[in-house]
Amino acid sequence: YGDPATGIPKEVQVQIDALCQRLEAENPTEEVATTNANALAGRWRVRYSDCVPPSNGQFGPFVGKAYQTVDIEAGRYCNRLELGPATVELTADWEVRDDTSWRVNFRTLQLFLFGLELPAISFPKGTAKTWCMTYTDEDTRIVRAGADGGYSPSRDLGLYDKSQGLAKDAFVFVMTRD
Repeated sequence: YGDPATGIPKEVQVQIDALCQRLEAENPTEEVATTNANALAGRWRVRYSDCVPPSNGQFGPFVGKAYQTVDIEAGRYCNRLELGPATVELTADWEVRDDTSWRVNFRTLQLFLFGLELPAISFPKGTAKTWCMTYTDEDTRIVRAGADGGYSPSRDLGLYDKSQGLAKDAFVFVMTRD
């Protein structure tokens, strides 16, 4: 299915989710959104997500290398999708919800083409998701995320079904440390 894994049949997605749940039940890092947030710091590679593009590593028909860099000190993160000569970056910050979740606020989206930086686009106020950090160890993270009442321009533009991703844990992301 590739890296990141895309085009996965529903029955295989169900199996992946079951495996994720087994790992989540053994989560070795408590209070990862607060006391132990440094465990999230650094660059992570998205290996699988059942989320809609581009969060799953796809941009139209193209599949790229998807990364997430978390800067705990600055309270920011950057999602980066590398697609040959094109790179798409999303920046965001967060507010702690509880010991295992953040409310992430999308700030900008920017395209780089052949190394040239195009003007950044600011997200409308309220563009946000909830992240539930369900498993974190030295090399692997599982995050469940969803709109949880946040605004989604992609949904409003009809890029995916308006009923998708509404729950705070609607989508799963599996990442490994890069």
